[in-house]
Amino acid sequence: MAENGRLQPLLRLLLEGSADTQLSMAAYVGELVLTNEVKVFVAQTAGSALVNIMKSGNREAREAALKALNQISSYDVSAKILIEAGANFQSIPLDHNRQTLVSEEIVH
Repeated sequence: MAENGRLQPLLRLLLEGSADTQLSMAAYVGELVLTNEVKVFVAQTAGSALVNIMKSGNREAREAALKALNQISSYDVSAKILIEAGANFQSIPLDHNRQTLVSEEIVH
């Protein structure tokens, strides 16, 4: 889909689809090799949605969103957009114990 220049429908499904569809689209974004320009576009278009999935999705959805965020944030400009959208790995919980990616137990 995205490889054929059809990134917008993928992102629309990520933004507007069911929870299962959002999970699938987030996982797909995480697998794509994106140019820096496209990373910025994805961050602007779907960054907030991916952050929201990280904050409130189930474990599988959070893993897919994290992979997508990791892919997108590898470019400084898009990383800044994600930070503005609320991607703060010190405050986004990973589990019911409210541990985050930078919690002592997770890091070690």
